[in-house]
Amino acid sequence: RSALDQKHARGSLRNLSSRDAPCDQTRNGGGGPSCFRITDAACDQEFSRGALGHSSKQADMRLGLLGDIHGNALALAAVLRAAKENGMDALCLTGDFVGYYYEPDAVFELLSEWTRYAVRGNHEDMLLECLNDPAAADRYRRRYGAGIDHAIQRLSPVDIDMIARLPRSLRLEFGGKSLLLAHGAPWDTDCYMYETASATLWDRLGEAGT
Repeated sequence: RSALDQKHARGSLRNLSSRDAPCDQTRNGGGGPSCFRITDAACDQEFSRGALGHSSKQADMRLGLLGDIHGNALALAAVLRAAKENGMDALCLTGDFVGYYYEPDAVFELLSEWTRYAVRGNHEDMLLECLNDPAAADRYRRRYGAGIDHAIQRLSPVDIDMIARLPRSLRLEFGGKSLLLAHGAPWDTDCYMYETASATLWDRLGEAGT
């Protein structure tokens, strides 16, 4: 990740073909908007190992890779239209659904129509911190604007609970090949992996992906 412009909604469309494709993280039913409901088995994996693993048999699959939506529902709608036009079957979401912009509830509503595999970003960590620490909320507001405030006001308790359940990393298996999703780095949502990062940091990233 680089500067603030990359913190706005962005997406890229990728094709991955295999005999195996990951199972679904579905939207929680019931009244009002909600985020992602992770299955009971997945939650057990999350709490025991800190990362989820998904693998299930399915036909070849086209995946859209998308991150740093930051409450920008208008930009997300355009990206999702492109994803649909390009025949994407599911979305891999690398976190930062909230922050900066002001429609996180609409973001989750748009994503609810898709099969999706999601991890949290550093702005989800900020949101959860702010819920328990008014001083943190003030500090982040001065640095990042009022996006976290809008998330707190607009997201339901179910949304917040599901955000708290999102893992920091998610490994997907594709017919003997694996894909590791993370925001920043698998061990730190606020780690910035620039090209100039140290060899030690790149080595650690490589080890995390094996």
